[in-house]
Amino acid sequence: MASGSSANHADAEPDDSARSLSLRPRRACTKKPAARPVDRTRCAGMKKEHKAIGQPRAKRGRLSVLPTLPLEILHEIFGHLPPDALIKLTRTSKAFRQFLLSRQSLFLWRDSYNLVPDAPPCPDDMSVRAWAHLLFGGAYCYTCGTKNVSTILFVLRRRACNSCAKKHLLDASDASELFGVTLADLKGIPHIRYNSVSPCYWWDEDLDVLREELDALLARHRGKKSAAYKSHLDEVRAAKKAATDVKLKHHDICQIWDDGRARKRTQHLTDIKEKRFEDIKTRLLALDYAASEIDAIRGHREVLVPKPMTDRVWARISQALVDELLQRREREVQLDRRVRKITRHWALAEAWAAYARTLPAHVASIVVGLPYPHSIPSIAAAIEPDEDRSPALEMRIKAAILDAHSEVMERIRSSAERLLALLPLPSPVPSLSTETALSNEFLTGTMGGLALATSQFTCDDYCFHRLGGSTGMEMFAHFCEQPRFSEARRDVVLRLLDALHMDPETTTTHDLDRTEAQFVCMQCPVAKIRRGKTSVIGRNAMYWRACVTHSATMHELHAGQWRLLNETEARLAREWFVPRHPRDSQPWGCGHCTFHLNNSSHWHRERWLSQTDVLAHVKAEHAILAPVLGVDYIHNPLTSFSNADGALAMDT
Repeated sequence: MASGSSANHADAEPDDSARSLSLRPRRACTKKPAARPVDRTRCAGMKKEHKAIGQPRAKRGRLSVLPTLPLEILHEIFGHLPPDALIKLTRTSKAFRQFLLSRQSLFLWRDSYNLVPDAPPCPDDMSVRAWAHLLFGGAYCYTCGTKNVSTILFVLRRRACNSCAKKHLLDASDASELFGVTLADLKGIPHIRYNSVSPCYWWDEDLDVLREELDALLARHRGKKSAAYKSHLDEVRAAKKAATDVKLKHHDICQIWDDGRARKRTQHLTDIKEKRFEDIKTRLLALDYAASEIDAIRGHREVLVPKPMTDRVWARISQALVDELLQRREREVQLDRRVRKITRHWALAEAWAAYARTLPAHVASIVVGLPYPHSIPSIAAAIEPDEDRSPALEMRIKAAILDAHSEVMERIRSSAERLLALLPLPSPVPSLSTETALSNEFLTGTMGGLALATSQFTCDDYCFHRLGGSTGMEMFAHFCEQPRFSEARRDVVLRLLDALHMDPETTTTHDLDRTEAQFVCMQCPVAKIRRGKTSVIGRNAMYWRACVTHSATMHELHAGQWRLLNETEARLAREWFVPRHPRDSQPWGCGHCTFHLNNSSHWHRERWLSQTDVLAHVKAEHAILAPVLGVDYIHNPLTSFSNADGALAMDT
């Protein structure tokens, strides 16, 4: 067998006979050793402490007489040992190694296989000692000595780690390039399937031996590739291929045995771990821990150790396991407390949505978006106690919401007043009363200027205004803590209103929405715009809201140059429209009732109705044949108002 290091194999056979083998210890040398220098650093009278090494003194030397026993007794003793035990004995002392590796001890190795009845038979090309070393000699690489190499390459008669396998295994092309052998020659030496890249790999040392044999055969024929040489080469190839076929069949038998041994080993370790866990569970049950708690630590590293549980081991690991159980108890308590808190907030959100449905439509669309209603002291006090959800809790939350009605209305009024104070109006805005801020005329009109298209705001909060800005109506329902008026966004709207010849002093956001006017940005270059599988050379067509957003993201809020599309161009652009709403988006509501809030749960407060459904509702329930945006049907202020964008083919 070709191997990386012959010293690691147990098939070395010394020439010494058993009669000439001396198993007795060598006679001690009579020459006195040189006196060691006196340690001058030690104080006078100080006794030197001797530290015991290894076994206690009383037990030392008991097995030292074993090599002195007669050979017949040693043969009788060693005849009851399996191959793995014999291998371990060869590594204990030179005397045992010399004795067990001698030719007179071959019968011990042959008989040891009878103690392992399911072991695969020894192949003809290996000695019984080398075969025992391959099967039971240890899981290490034969080339570099890396440990924990459990895979045996039976057909190659070796163990190899991954790094050595990558280095020494060659495919057919590399073998032909490096060693000059053909595919017909390769069929005569054993190969393995190492990965899915190539079906066959050969070990480089086997290729080197093959190359030497082929060179020797050619030299025997004086370097001439005559007919006799070719006939002789065919005979060699056939003989080597037959031997390789035998190795491959033997490999299948060995692989089945090795897989079975691995399964038995895994099952044995599993049984030990299970027994260890049961012992740990019994000890922890005695400490009043529940079985469910103990089962939860089955994956602890101290539980998974495949060693029996003893009192000494328990004294070492018990505190770690108890600490883990206590930590799990604390985490379970915190998790239960968090779940109860979440259920109380769900109950509050559902009660808050039900409260909003009792208000007028335009007020409800603002109240439903009030963030964090539990920040109101009376409502926070209702859900503060750590308790599960119950009818009593729901009644307490409803009562707290009704008590906080005046405070909620005051928040709406103060939000409107704060935004009005930010508008660049020629005269200061008078103080709003709660009745005025909640009146239908205020909410459906210009809202003192908040509903104007030129009222553009920004905020720093991360919310549904992900592009950093919104109109006054959307900001009013948003309840931002630090809103800011945006002059740059206002300049963009003024450019658009100028193109539409509309008065900026009276035009509201709903007025601009009703025009359905489309624009293209003349600052952007003409480019290829792709929509699905088709494309067009031109510019994007946008509604007015998309124009403001485009200036904010693409041109750093520069007012820009906008061109209004005529009816023909707008119709062509609409053919390229792609909806911008999220999937299953339902941002529309009724302006006369709260029907759109009936299906809005606490986790879907932004989902109302589709535009088709709300228009059908307004026509059927309120007998309005031509619903007006902003009056008869409204947009959810918690969602970004976006239409669709299209594309217009343009040359310049």
